[in-house]
Amino acid sequence: MPPNNQTPQAPNPPSGNFDSSQFDFIMNNGQNQKKSLIPLPADPKKKLIVIVVGGAILLVLLLVLFFSIFGGNSGPVENLVPVVKQQNEIVRISDKASNKLSSGQARKLSAMIISIIATDRKKTADYMAQNGRKVDNKELVLGSSAEVDKELADSQQNGRLDEVYTQITLEYLQKYQQNLESVYTQLGDNGKELLKQNNDNVQLILQDNSSL
Repeated sequence: MPPNNQTPQAPNPPSGNFDSSQFDFIMNNGQNQKKSLIPLPADPKKKLIVIVVGGAILLVLLLVLFFSIFGGNSGPVENLVPVVKQQNEIVRISDKASNKLSSGQARKLSAMIISIIATDRKKTADYMAQNGRKVDNKELVLGSSAEVDKELADSQQNGRLDEVYTQITLEYLQKYQQNLESVYTQLGDNGKELLKQNNDNVQLILQDNSSL
């Protein structure tokens, strides 16, 4: 049987409209690259300036975000330094005189201060430390008054310690309360809450001794 020498037929073209543009990606590979989201100048020096300035702005924004999240809305805690010094001095005076007082009212005043103001002092110092401002004993004693110590010593010799101690302490408490009210507006919400508690406590002591 003779071999089949028929020429194979070419495949029929696809039906419908043929769009050759669908294969253009083969010819145009690498030509249609994505454009940068932030257009940069062609000049290398200008490009470097844009990158540096943009990086600096980004860093500032990140720092603002960090402190807004982790700063606890604390405000400038440096303003609390005079407050904690006053608290320390009020407690120091009462500690110094407590064992030498004779009247029940003076001893009660001393006990309230040692209990309440000393606790507020610790809370204030802890709050400051949590917000990056530590206060040590060396700094606290800078608020001590040698003149007050002399007045207490002289009044003890004259038999007027209870009277002088009470007068000095109430004056300190009033100045302390005024300072709390002054610093209050300079702090953030957390700091204001702390000072509100301090003010409530000193007001309680002053009301208990309002007849003196």
